[in-house]
Amino acid sequence: MDRFWKLLVALLVLLLPIAARGANYGLEVRPTSAAVSSDGKTILVVGPSSGAVHVIDVAEARKLKSIDVGQSLTAIARVGDSDLFAITDGKASELVFAKLTPRDGALTLVARTRLARSPHKIAVSKRGDIAISSLWQRTISIVDASLLAKLDVNSAAENLQSNGLSLRNFITEIALPFNPGEALFIDASRLLVADHFGGDYAIIDLANKTIATRFAVDGHQLRGLTLDERESRILFTRQLLDETLPTSLEHQMSGKLLQNQLCAIKLSSLPAVISSKDAGQRLEPSLVVNLDKTLASGAADPSSLVLTKNQLLITLAGRDELLILARDTFSKNASIPLGKRPLSIAGPTADGRFVVVDNLSDSISIVDSEQSWPRESVQLSTIDEAWPQLKGERLFYSGATSATGSLSCHSCHIDGHTHGLKSDTQGDATIGAPKRTLTLLGTSLTDRWSWTGQHQNLTQQVEQSLVSSMQMPKDLPLSSVSEIASYLHTLAVPPPLRIAETADDKAQQARGQQLFQSLDCKRCHIPPLTFTIQESVEVGLEDELGQKKFNPPSLRGVGQGKAFLHDSRAKQLRDVFEVHGHQLPRDLAAAELDDLLFFLESL
Repeated sequence: MDRFWKLLVALLVLLLPIAARGANYGLEVRPTSAAVSSDGKTILVVGPSSGAVHVIDVAEARKLKSIDVGQSLTAIARVGDSDLFAITDGKASELVFAKLTPRDGALTLVARTRLARSPHKIAVSKRGDIAISSLWQRTISIVDASLLAKLDVNSAAENLQSNGLSLRNFITEIALPFNPGEALFIDASRLLVADHFGGDYAIIDLANKTIATRFAVDGHQLRGLTLDERESRILFTRQLLDETLPTSLEHQMSGKLLQNQLCAIKLSSLPAVISSKDAGQRLEPSLVVNLDKTLASGAADPSSLVLTKNQLLITLAGRDELLILARDTFSKNASIPLGKRPLSIAGPTADGRFVVVDNLSDSISIVDSEQSWPRESVQLSTIDEAWPQLKGERLFYSGATSATGSLSCHSCHIDGHTHGLKSDTQGDATIGAPKRTLTLLGTSLTDRWSWTGQHQNLTQQVEQSLVSSMQMPKDLPLSSVSEIASYLHTLAVPPPLRIAETADDKAQQARGQQLFQSLDCKRCHIPPLTFTIQESVEVGLEDELGQKKFNPPSLRGVGQGKAFLHDSRAKQLRDVFEVHGHQLPRDLAAAELDDLLFFLESL
């Protein structure tokens, strides 16, 4: 009977994130992306909590209508000079083409086709090539511009296919060694793709549709890829963390712990094509601007850039502001208050203004960067502010939870996941032994928290993090702890890296599962729900201070990690076994290891 109740509680914990997300707790859209019509008079907005495209009239600054086109829309972009829009549906894993009639805001569906799982970002070239980043399948999809000439904008997808055309024939999927975020067409032959979580880049050869080369920069959360043609360089923002420093008030106040930076890389310094798919060289930016000093009050989580003739616009998602810099000197011109968590910029509109998507306000802001004020706000839905999960989500993404305003919980746990780096947060009650930052996705399935398992519930862990990692301001109410914890309980586990789709895949997955059992991996990672245990154990490893017992993290979504073991000594999941022989009672044959890895990456 006791076992029954334990399993029931575990099942309820597993279903809680699904139930909470279904309610959307107060926000109906959570906008992430916007695009402006060819005449600049209409704005189209999408967000993953909605399957609708929201149509906004610029002149009247009001929502005209919402048009259902899918299930969970993650990105939208105008393609070419017409009013054809590409839209990604994250839940259905589809690419949708729709045609806008600006005079009445009507949207006609033209075609749809499947994509790699979890599409969430779109980039469009000058000639109409489209790049789509699929976050959790680690894939970039290239849609050839020649498709545009063949699309009959007056026909439905089934009519298009009945004429002997298949949209899939125009799409090439390229596997990447990291979770892709933003992409930028450098020129007609090269596409730059950024790591959504860490500091990796890949350059895609558009002629051959292959990875031409890879390189990395120090830092994480690469955002705002922008081509500065005047200076022949690529602009972007990053966060730069010193993994060796304790997260003390002193180090946070000095600006040494984490910096929010504007960076540039000269086009001439990009590495040439290499035959290997190794990470290649590490590049140093040709320009680094400390945005925290520019703003003077912390510039937590820069999220997007737009370059104008005389200005550079940067959204600061953790500060709810638009930072406006002089293009030539990068000195501050102004900053404009925005809605909650501004994520992206679109435009300009017909009257020269820009559209900012306010993710956690369910709104957009229309701003004039030259006059700085006032801004017009357009609400996409009615918000129920009473939800503690919503309050917690806003706190999670807010720089106001830190002493300096330069970092938020999101800064290290990007979108609830992890930047893959180490941090000396004192979460294990020590200083001097930095630990790998764990994902918070699916954290409700954890039995104990911190690498030493010293926290018995998530609320304790959140309080510890706010105090020792964030150096929580004294005026932050204690209710913030429970609100953030309630939000974290809604986060589902990351989707598996691999899915057994064929008979061969399923057979390999079954062999891997059998090995997991026979090798006694279940001793510390108990299936089928949590894949962890409620105690810390010795696993043959030791940190810098002699700590030998560690809390086994859940294996749910383990394939989406960037590094492994408590100190990131294993750089890929295979290294855990091949290099470190982690808790293996015997050597594994190459085929056995492949089977085991397939099973783990399918969790």
